[in-house]
Amino acid sequence: MNKYGTVFQAGTFTASADGSVIVFDNDNRWDADEVDLTVGVLQGAGAYVRVGYGANANNPMVYQADAVTQMPIRLKNVGASNKNQEPLTIAYKGTSIDVAYNIGAHIVKQEQKKWIETTSNGGFSARTGASALSFGGAIYLLGGYDGNASSDVWQSLDNGVTWSQISQTPFLARQHAMVWATASKMYIMGGDDGSNTLNDIWSSGDGITWTLETGGAAWSARAGACLVYLNGSYYLYGGTSDGSATLNDVWSSTDLVTWTLVTNAATWTSRAYAGCYSLNGRMWLIGGIHSVGVANTNKNETWFSADGETWTLASTTGNTIYSKRSMFGAFPVNKNFQAYIFGGDGVTGSIETAYISMDSESWSLENSSVSFGPREEFASCIHNGSLWMIGGTDGNTSFADVWRTNVPVV
Repeated sequence: MNKYGTVFQAGTFTASADGSVIVFDNDNRWDADEVDLTVGVLQGAGAYVRVGYGANANNPMVYQADAVTQMPIRLKNVGASNKNQEPLTIAYKGTSIDVAYNIGAHIVKQEQKKWIETTSNGGFSARTGASALSFGGAIYLLGGYDGNASSDVWQSLDNGVTWSQISQTPFLARQHAMVWATASKMYIMGGDDGSNTLNDIWSSGDGITWTLETGGAAWSARAGACLVYLNGSYYLYGGTSDGSATLNDVWSSTDLVTWTLVTNAATWTSRAYAGCYSLNGRMWLIGGIHSVGVANTNKNETWFSADGETWTLASTTGNTIYSKRSMFGAFPVNKNFQAYIFGGDGVTGSIETAYISMDSESWSLENSSVSFGPREEFASCIHNGSLWMIGGTDGNTSFADVWRTNVPVV
């Protein structure tokens, strides 16, 4: 017995220069709920490990590793969609392989992400377009719009239950800014002040005192852009330059202050307010809106890149697509490469659906009605192993509430 259930087959792969296939078959179907797969070293020309269905593990494929080295990974519940339909297959190739697998019946029910309200009123004004960060054991809420763009900073030290304003006007007022937290500092950059977009960058080690790092970054003024970290560099891409027109340039930095142009025109259509994160050696672009304020230009495309310059469009057919949206939450939620998106502005207004994916390419509806209802333009972050949603609007009313998931994430 392992901690995930009863193992009915376990082993390690033998190096294969030509490619090999292991089929886990119970009367030509798959009837277990879990694959526990650990990839250590994967070497050789064209080396790969694939987990999926069909003769070559690609019908559909639920995981693929192609690299000289991989961080250890674990897959769970990969058999759910095809259980009792097709045999599970692991295909692999490599002159040097360190891969172990356990195939077992999952005995712990996978819990749907439920949202718990930690407070109906955080004490700050109801607002949209604010930014949230986890830093130094606290949650921080920065700026936003409550009838006017704001520049106040709020802090919670008790997991989102109570909030204190720790600074009033440390930087220029703004909404839809890009934020990041390193081990020693928080950064806020860009956004719009209600009339104009910005490209200044501020930093703080305590949330109280903020330092202007630059009044004019190399990238043009914008709001609602993506900001991610991948392989030692930060990447900023997309956004809106004036609250209407959108961008598709990509910039990189090693310190969040000095930026270098990667490409002036990425392959994807310009957009703002997209979901973005880095996961599995790639940066991702999820959804977004092409013409701000024009609902039918919301997207449900998914793009990915390993370097910010070359982008690939993931599948856009069949049941692999989440509903079109912008101004939503998008995060990786565990080390199995799962990702989660929730809420946002859809084609017909604020939406409340949530989707989950094992690979950020194929998405499944996880919840048709999240607890806080239709919501967009909220602040969100990961803190203390939970996803957080703060404020936002349902299209009519703005809120000052705080919600978190009850299912741990990393």
